[in-house]
Amino acid sequence: MDPQELDQMTIEQRLDLMEKLWASLTEIAHQRLSRPWHGEVLASRAMALAEGRTAFTPWEEAKQRLRRIR
Repeated sequence: MDPQELDQMTIEQRLDLMEKLWASLTEIAHQRLSRPWHGEVLASRAMALAEGRTAFTPWEEAKQRLRRIR
């Protein structure tokens, strides 16, 4: 499908196409996008957080800190 075809579609048709594309991507996401080491890293980080060996910064606070750096 080329961009010109998209321009000819209605909003409803585009949304329907987007939903179908998203559904197809989520079906294969775990098979192709997630590597085994990724699950291991997430488990390790969750354990460190549960044991109090690490902490996280709330997103709003992190954004404020990043804005001050600029």
